[in-house]
Amino acid sequence: MRRRLRNTGMSGEAMKKTQTANFLHRVSSKRASVQGMYSDGTAVAHIDTGPYTYQYFQIGLVSKIGIAGKTIARGGKHYVKTANLHEFIEKVDLVIDGTPERSMTMPEFIRLNGYRGLDVIDGFVFMEFGGPNLFTNERQEDAYMLGTANVNDLRLQFELSSDWDETNMKISLITEYAPVSRPLEWIETHKTQPHQFTAAGPVVLPNISVNSDLSGILITGEGITSAKLIIDDQTMFEGDVYELQASCALYGNDTTALGDHVFFDFWRGAEATKGLMGLRSAAQRKRNADITIELELENPNTELVATMLQCGRYATQN
Repeated sequence: MRRRLRNTGMSGEAMKKTQTANFLHRVSSKRASVQGMYSDGTAVAHIDTGPYTYQYFQIGLVSKIGIAGKTIARGGKHYVKTANLHEFIEKVDLVIDGTPERSMTMPEFIRLNGYRGLDVIDGFVFMEFGGPNLFTNERQEDAYMLGTANVNDLRLQFELSSDWDETNMKISLITEYAPVSRPLEWIETHKTQPHQFTAAGPVVLPNISVNSDLSGILITGEGITSAKLIIDDQTMFEGDVYELQASCALYGNDTTALGDHVFFDFWRGAEATKGLMGLRSAAQRKRNADITIELELENPNTELVATMLQCGRYATQN
């Protein structure tokens, strides 16, 4: 039986009720406490929960000493350039009550920032909450701001590289938040699946499993020449990499930041209500939608990572 694909999201009335426009937002480093490197090569930032609803986390890296070609001097400090952050921070995880909910390597983080227009200043990356209308006057996706009234433990975990200098380096973390107590309800989370293929040519990504609605699927890897996304029996995206990127650029996204990687973006039109609902009703959420991704690879021995960007109610995601 064919299942109908529908848009996902909340009604306009529900969005209005979750707006935080009446609350003057704060920008501060005081809502987070960054711990230094642990013995396992990680650093952790503990973020306050309760009467705080977050718009974004601004992440940078400050060095006490300048590093030729890798830092910029601002206000008497040396900030590591965005393009060099991956040399010291390999991965960033958003951990909610002990569960990693956004997990991306630093190159993927930078790539997605660029695509969504968040690469606004050298030295920082932004983990945003608020949906694709973050900087428009509509602000209807305030519902996607990170409420923490029902969150016991919120942290960012950083996997550090062997080049990390514990003596001279410190992670900079700024938060923007509304001083309002609201539970975590709507959010975009990330689930990743690694894949490896020994042969070039046509391949199919196996076991693409997701029980939630999707805002997008990001495929990273070298030598992808074309891609096709099929949900159940319906082809949603199909073309070579440049053609697919053009379809996203039409909506104002910076597809040059993707390089040769593929992004099936259901939020490309800057509407959180236009995500993909792959399941017909909540009663079917235990049964996966049939998601097939077909790729053409230029080179053998290719490693790929598929990142599912889940959206909608947090309670429906896993």
